Amino acid sequence: MHYRLSGVQLICDRPLAGLSSTPTAAGPAEQPSIRCVLDGRGPLEDPLSWLLVRPFHDRSEPWLSTARIEGGYLLRVHDHADFRFDVARRHLYCARYPGCPEALLDQLLIDQVLPQLLHALGRFSLHASAVEWSGGAIAFAGPSGAGKSTLAASLGETHAIVSDDCLSIELASGGARVLPSYGGARLCRDAAEALFADATRFPLATPRAPKLRVDLSPARDDLLLRTIYLLQPTADAEVRVHPLAPKDALPRLAGFVHRLDPEDRERLRAELDFLAQLARCVRVAELWFPQEFARMPALHAAIAVDTSAADDEISRRSSA
Repeated sequence: MHYRLSGVQLICDRPLAGLSSTPTAAGPAEQPSIRCVLDGRGPLEDPLSWLLVRPFHDRSEPWLSTARIEGGYLLRVHDHADFRFDVARRHLYCARYPGCPEALLDQLLIDQVLPQLLHALGRFSLHASAVEWSGGAIAFAGPSGAGKSTLAASLGETHAIVSDDCLSIELASGGARVLPSYGGARLCRDAAEALFADATRFPLATPRAPKLRVDLSPARDDLLLRTIYLLQPTADAEVRVHPLAPKDALPRLAGFVHRLDPEDRERLRAELDFLAQLARCVRVAELWFPQEFARMPALHAAIAVDTSAADDEISRRSSA
C-alpha cells in the first residue's frame, strides 16, 4: 500500500488505518519513499544509551525516546511500540508491544514518528497546524496547548486541512510550499464538543492523552505558504496581530522544528539555513487571542482581515 504524506511516500506491507492509499506512481519522482514493515513484534533490544528522552509536556514520564543505532535510529513510544529506521535504505521496522492495537501503531507512525523521520531525511517540518486559505495556506505554530489544532479544526468546515502538528515545508522559487498530510485533527474533548455536535462518536487519539481524532476535509495539493501565525493565548478579549521582521522570526521558528538528532551538526546547519530562508520568504506574525470558544468567529474574522491587508501590501509593493 502506498501513501503520500508530508512530502514522502510510505510504502507499507498492509493498509494504514483511517487513510486512503494512493496509486503506486503518485507524487513527484523526487519525493523520497520509506518502506514500512508494520507487523513486527516488540519491544526491541534496548540501546546502549538514549540520545533523547522526551516527557509529556505536563508530566515527567517519558513518551518518546530516541537512540542512535547502527545505520540509523531507534524510536520508542513507551509502552506501545518501537520503530527502527535505517536511514540509508529508508527502511522502517515497526514493532508493537503486546496489547497495542494495529490502529494505534498506525497513528503513532503518522503523528509521532514520521515528523522525526522527515528530519532524518533533511525535510524539515514545524510543530504547526495549517489550513488552505485563498489558494494558498496559512499555518498556526505554538507549543502544546496553545490551540493550533483547535483553531485549524474550527476552520475545517470551510477550509481544507493541510496538517495537524506536522507542517512539512519545501523551499521553492517564489516562496515556500507546504506538503499536505491527512485530513484530520486531534482535539481535547472540550474543544471537540464545542466545535462539533456529534463529538461523542470520535475515537480517542491515544490511550494516554484525552484527545479525540476528528476527520476533516484534506488538502489535495502542495500549496504556497502565505503566513505563519505564532499563537499567543491571552486573557485579553481583543484579537491582535503583530508581524515580525525576519531577524526576529528566525529564532522563534527554531523553537517549533521537529528535530530528531540535536547532535547532528551537519543537519543543524542545514536546518538553520532553511529557517533563515523561510523567515525571509514567508510572512511570520504573532497572533494574540483569547482562548474562548465563543470568540472563535471574531478570531476567524481577524485572520481574514489580516490576510487581506497583507495581500494588499504585497500588491502595492509589486506595483511600486
